Amino acid sequence: MEALNTLTSFQLTCLLLFLSRTDVTLTNQKLAGITNKNNVLSIRGLTSINSVPVIKNISGSGFVTLIDGNFSGGSSAVSALENTGTLYARNITATGYQSAIKNKGTVLAGTTVSEFASTSFKSLFSSPQTSLNLPIADPPTFSEDVSQWVSVTAFGAKPDDNNDDTAAIQKAVDSGKSTIYFPTGVYNISSTIRIRNNVRKLVGMESFFKPRVDRTMPSPAIRFEPGNYDGVTVERLNVKGVWEHSSTQTLVLRDCAYGSYQGTAGAGSLFGENVMIGKWQFAPGQKVWLRQLNTEFTNATRLINNGAKLWILGIKTEDPYTVIETKGGGQTEVLGGLLYPGHGNVVPPTDVAMVNNESQVSFVYVTAADATNQDYTIHVQTTKNGVSKTLTESAVPGRGNGSIVLYRD
Repeated sequence: MEALNTLTSFQLTCLLLFLSRTDVTLTNQKLAGITNKNNVLSIRGLTSINSVPVIKNISGSGFVTLIDGNFSGGSSAVSALENTGTLYARNITATGYQSAIKNKGTVLAGTTVSEFASTSFKSLFSSPQTSLNLPIADPPTFSEDVSQWVSVTAFGAKPDDNNDDTAAIQKAVDSGKSTIYFPTGVYNISSTIRIRNNVRKLVGMESFFKPRVDRTMPSPAIRFEPGNYDGVTVERLNVKGVWEHSSTQTLVLRDCAYGSYQGTAGAGSLFGENVMIGKWQFAPGQKVWLRQLNTEFTNATRLINNGAKLWILGIKTEDPYTVIETKGGGQTEVLGGLLYPGHGNVVPPTDVAMVNNESQVSFVYVTAADATNQDYTIHVQTTKNGVSKTLTESAVPGRGNGSIVLYRD
């Protein structure tokens, strides 16, 4: 639980351009729980005990995505959510307020909201004007026993010496301990690290897996193989290579970065929290939940959903190329995000932000562009029953030089 009850509305106004949070509690604010001016916020599980508005989205460029809100203690003189910009809200309950939402000066009747969008969803085919509303799950937890922790240095690994640490790391993994930790530094590997047996957690402490200066990275760099527990959690580890998910176990990646993720046939569920991995490929039947996703360092399609169920709360990108391709009957739901395709450069007019090939998708996001020709010309390309159509920049509302996209097909 992340408690923000000690922050003022002014402090919250000064948060970063893109913010995604889960399970936030607000209490006793004086002007508003959160005041958002031009930023992009994606929030799930917001609890507020306040008489003032919970969120004030005060500018036309402000973009707020909010699901699962429970607001109490409200004043009958104000609404819980006051929106001037763009608001997508779902599953909201407000007690004591005059209403749940005041949208662009108009008080909307009702203190509960099933689903609300301040701008309408677009569709290229006949589709419901709602999000996909995929089931949401939280990552698994387990009780940790510190006696089951072991450092890779106990087996001879030594960070930052440019010597091969592969054998030592593998010995730590196969030692029978459940939590393997890496004192901060760079660990050089020459062959795949196989996560298996009793391992339940890797604690990276901001460490890196890299090849030696004169070598190349093995592929995959790290492979999650069948083990003795239902899931494996990885925290604060950076891997300059492929993360291969080759077991039915649930995998949790938290505060991890770099490389690419590959789910193989039969791979288990995946949770990603505050991850900066450039490229993702999901296998048929996988269930994937990603929160606060930053995808960079790739010049190709960032996420390929081949028959999986993919749910994203908050996505941020830089540079062009396709962000998500959904195919093989997959389902993709994006709830909030900021795409920055131009990054100071002209975006090729043939680049497509989102590709939907005989599958189901819903997208809620905005783009930022420093100037004209720095946004996607084509936001969505959908193919159904062999017929392809495109949603272009000119067909969606503007946000400065960027766009506001709510889409369902």
